[in-house]
Amino acid sequence: MTCPLTVHRVRDLILKTAGDVVGPFGQHGRLTGTIPKKYTVIPADRYGFDRLLRFWDKLRGASFVFYRGIYTLIKADMLRQHYEFNEEAILSLYIALDASFSLVKSHLQPSGIENPSAHDAAVWLHNHFDAPFGLDAPDVTTRYFESFYEERVITMHPESRYGEFPYAPIMHDDIPHLRRSLREIFAYLLLKEHGEDFHRDIREHLAMLPNNSGL
Repeated sequence: MTCPLTVHRVRDLILKTAGDVVGPFGQHGRLTGTIPKKYTVIPADRYGFDRLLRFWDKLRGASFVFYRGIYTLIKADMLRQHYEFNEEAILSLYIALDASFSLVKSHLQPSGIENPSAHDAAVWLHNHFDAPFGLDAPDVTTRYFESFYEERVITMHPESRYGEFPYAPIMHDDIPHLRRSLREIFAYLLLKEHGEDFHRDIREHLAMLPNNSGL
């Protein structure tokens, strides 16, 4: 590969092969990353830079549990960049989920709940995140992120009371759904308020209701 002509020929061959790939999978799927993409500018308000300094200031007094939750949330983002590591990404999110559960329980204790349960955490989650969208309140048996309980057990234990599984029961939308939910929970627990994107989602939801169609 010391000859410049050889290098150029190899480069042209790689680009041609990448251009012939029809999807991200298969023998040459990863070569698609060598094709230059059009540069685009992402609006700054997408990232909430206006709250960045407040986050940094509040993090100074955050607990180790909070840091562990944020760390595993970031780690999940890194792992999910490669579909082969989706199982490891969801495992990191499960750790972040458990951290958020501990933080919510600590948040509830000053309100008079001496020993908050998973149901108490579910009620808190509904009141602060689901109720504004008109979702039904949890019943008396609902637990915090209950829909992920069986998946967590099966993913972390190849053999459990649910049986034996050769693969993790990960759905395509599990990672983005859980990741966004945890991001919002951590942010709310840190600043004690919702971000503008949450309020924007509520406005869009209300605008779609029949009685608000003219607003």
